[in-house]
Amino acid sequence: MNTLYDRYPNLEQHPTAGLIVLILTVIAMWKIFNKAGRSGILSLIPVVNTWVLFEIAGFPGIVSLFGWIGLLCLGLVAIPALGALLMFVGLALILIFLVACLIFNFRLSSVFGHGFLFGLGLCFFNTIFLLILGFGSSKYQS
Repeated sequence: MNTLYDRYPNLEQHPTAGLIVLILTVIAMWKIFNKAGRSGILSLIPVVNTWVLFEIAGFPGIVSLFGWIGLLCLGLVAIPALGALLMFVGLALILIFLVACLIFNFRLSSVFGHGFLFGLGLCFFNTIFLLILGFGSSKYQS
């Protein structure tokens, strides 16, 4: 059987890479929250950190819950009477959340005084560009 570890043998040897990226992202978010006048400790709380980050970018915080609710709906698809409805609602919410995340990255770059290309960087190399926002010289412009 062709597993992920068969295709990428070094993945099994380096399981801490994901943990390192997570820690760097939390550190970057802590600095971004401080620049925006929010408490950095909020970056440690899983659902709250996305809510606050969306608010920093000028989005209503409730939009950040669409992804979580969509995943919950997809997890409950096995319920016989509601399976199809929950799958439709879950996929729709996740699609809305993904589009909102694209727009969010461009808005986050603009509230810190950066342009379109920086927003693209946030889309594709999120942790690196969050670190640049957090530790760079950019100022928050609400």
